[in-house]
Amino acid sequence: MSKFAFKKIAAGLEDAIAYAGGDTSRARVAGGPDVKAIRAKTKLSQTKFAETFDIPVSTIRDWEQDRRAPEGPARTLLSLIEADPPAVMQIMRKVRVGSENVEGKVLHGAVALVARKNNLSGIKRAISVATTAAIEQPPAKTIAKSK
Repeated sequence: MSKFAFKKIAAGLEDAIAYAGGDTSRARVAGGPDVKAIRAKTKLSQTKFAETFDIPVSTIRDWEQDRRAPEGPARTLLSLIEADPPAVMQIMRKVRVGSENVEGKVLHGAVALVARKNNLSGIKRAISVATTAAIEQPPAKTIAKSK
């Protein structure tokens, strides 16, 4: 191991020990979204919030009680809800998220695309385009089974 690498590791260890001792000036702590405050903006109970946004209620409880933190697309969805709760709730009413429907898959794709680009302002347009595309898609043909 080079002396430079050793010094970097030792400095990190010293910062961790200082943080454990109460010195927060030398550390960065990544904070997650305040799920309880976001839910409060929607004026929904945990159960209704979970149903509205297709998130397991146990996950909502874990987030609010700091047993777990939202990651990836969940953080993006929470950011959108925080920015404009009525708009996101309206979108969720129009497009029910679920593995059995095309619209839900398209919505997940739109959210993932916007999340990757870190562009919250583009979510309404992306979802509008995705929803329109899903609605205009012809229904799947069914094949009748012969006896």
